[in-house]
Amino acid sequence: MSKFTVSQSVDHIVRQLKDGFTLAAADHILVRDSDDLPLLIEDLCRRARNEMTGGQRDLAENIFIMAIRIGLNLVGRDAEIAGMRPEVAERSASTLMKEVRALEETDASSAVSAVESFIMGMESVNSRDSLPGYMAEKIRGRLAGSLSPSAFIRAFGEVARGTVYWRMVEERYCKFGNDYARGLEILRHLGFSQVSTNPVLAARAFDEDPSLRSQLAVEIKKHEDWMSDPEAHRDDMALSATLMALWPNLEVFRPLAVRMQNLDYMISFQLNPNIADDAEASLENAKLAYGLAARHLTEYDQHLGLSNHGAVPPNIVLKVAGSSKAARTITRELNAAGIGTNNTVVYTVGQEIRLILDSFEGKARALKAGKPITRTYETNMGGRL
Repeated sequence: MSKFTVSQSVDHIVRQLKDGFTLAAADHILVRDSDDLPLLIEDLCRRARNEMTGGQRDLAENIFIMAIRIGLNLVGRDAEIAGMRPEVAERSASTLMKEVRALEETDASSAVSAVESFIMGMESVNSRDSLPGYMAEKIRGRLAGSLSPSAFIRAFGEVARGTVYWRMVEERYCKFGNDYARGLEILRHLGFSQVSTNPVLAARAFDEDPSLRSQLAVEIKKHEDWMSDPEAHRDDMALSATLMALWPNLEVFRPLAVRMQNLDYMISFQLNPNIADDAEASLENAKLAYGLAARHLTEYDQHLGLSNHGAVPPNIVLKVAGSSKAARTITRELNAAGIGTNNTVVYTVGQEIRLILDSFEGKARALKAGKPITRTYETNMGGRL
C-alpha cells in the first residue's frame, strides 16, 4: 500500500493528472490510508483550481474526469472494498461534491465536456446494448440536460444502487463477472469482481474504440518482420492486439486486486485457440503474455502510487480450453509456474475433475519450489477452489 502523506498524495495525483493518467490518479485514494481523505480532497481541489487558471482546456477537462472518477469510487462499492470506513467515505464524498461545484463555476464548459465524454464512453459499450449503456440512459434522464460533474456523480450513485447487481452483491448472494473487453470501470463500481476476455472480444473492442487501432498500428510499425510478412506473424499480432484490449481491464481492477491480494479482481485471458492442441506453443504464448502483464502492471503500480511496485503478482489467470488433450499439460505447467488457470470448454464432470487435480498438482509443485500461487481456479462448470 501507499504510505504517502496528504501533501505527497496530492503531488502524486497532480503528476498523474498532467500525464493523462486520470484513472490512476483517482484510484490512488483506494491504495492509501483513508482517514485523512477529506483533507486530501480539499487540498487536491485547491491545487486543481490553481492549475485551471492556466487556461489549458485539456487539463481542465481531465481535472473534471478525475473528479468524477474519485466521486464514483466513493458512491460506488469501491471505497468499501478498499477498506474505507463508511463515515470517512461519506464525509469525503460530501467534501468532493462541495469542492467540485466550486470548480464547475471556474470552467463550466470543461465540466460539461467531461461529463459528456464520460457518458458517451458508457454508451459506446456494445453500442448501448449493455449495462453501462442502460445506466447511461437512466443517468441522462435524471440529469435532464444539466451535465455537471457533481450532478453526474449523484445520479450515478442513485442509478447504481437501483440495479439488481448492487443489491445481490450487497446481500452477498453471489459475485459477478463480465464477459466483455470494455465497460469494466463502470461495473467495478457495482461490485463486479471478475472479467473474462478473448481474441474475439478484443476484436470487438477495436471496433468500439478507435484509439486501440492507432495503438496497434504504432506497435506493428515497430516490427519490420511483421510488416514484411504479416501472415507469418499473425499470431504475434493477434496476441499484441488482445493484450492492448486487456490492459485497461488490468488497470481498472489493479487497485482492488492489490487490496485483496488477488483473492478477487482477476482477469481471465484466453490463450490463442489456434494453438490449443500444442502444449509447448501454448505454454510459450501464455508465459509471454503473463510476463508482459507483469511488466505492464509494475509500471502501472507506480502510476497508482504503490510503495512496492509489482510486489503483488499480475491479477490475471490464463484461460485454457479443456477440450484439448494438451489442456492437462498446460494446466499443470502453468500452475507449477505460479500462473493460475481458468479452464473453459469443459463438457463433462470427468473432464473438470481431471483438470482440477492437474491444477492442484501444479500448485503443489509451485509451493514446493517456493513460488507464489494464484489463489483462484475456475471452470465454466464450477466455482472457486
